[in-house]
Amino acid sequence: MTEVEDYIYNFEGTQRKIMLFLHDFFVNEFNLNGKLRYKIPFYFRKSWVCYLNPLKNDGVELAF
Repeated sequence: MTEVEDYIYNFEGTQRKIMLFLHDFFVNEFNLNGKLRYKIPFYFRKSWVCYLNPLKNDGVELAF
């Protein structure tokens, strides 16, 4: 298990489901590498492409 997956499994419910889906999608479909930066998951190829930011209202922000 990677550090990003460990981070995601600390969440519950909808946030965990959304972040796991997006993590698997980025890693398996686009061959991006996930790393924790600034205490949130960033996804890289040659430079960062996007990040997942869990929100307090049980949502997840996906930013490019």
